Amino acid sequence: MSWSEYLGLLLERGKKEELAEILKNVIAADPYDLKMRFSLVMAHLEEERYDKAAFQLREIGRTARSLADEHRLRVDLAGILKTIREKVPNKPETAAVLKELEEMLRSQKNGS
Repeated sequence: MSWSEYLGLLLERGKKEELAEILKNVIAADPYDLKMRFSLVMAHLEEERYDKAAFQLREIGRTARSLADEHRLRVDLAGILKTIREKVPNKPETAAVLKELEEMLRSQKNGS
């Protein structure tokens, strides 16, 4: 069973707190794993913990920026933003974070 299948199974069975705890541990071990961090965003949104979801969204932006700037890796910030816009519900609690990510993307384009 893959990580994605296991995490989906936990979510399906309503084990949201266990899911969030596992994701936090995975992220602590590898803070550059944007996929797992995004899974944590979705888990927080599922539980309506918008403040925690917003924090993780900001971390995705910072991490992606760091990967692009410090490690000279090509990071598709536009793709990250598009995925977030498609998956994250349009709520007042997430609107400010989406705006921050758009500004970060704009500054990345202007800086390159």
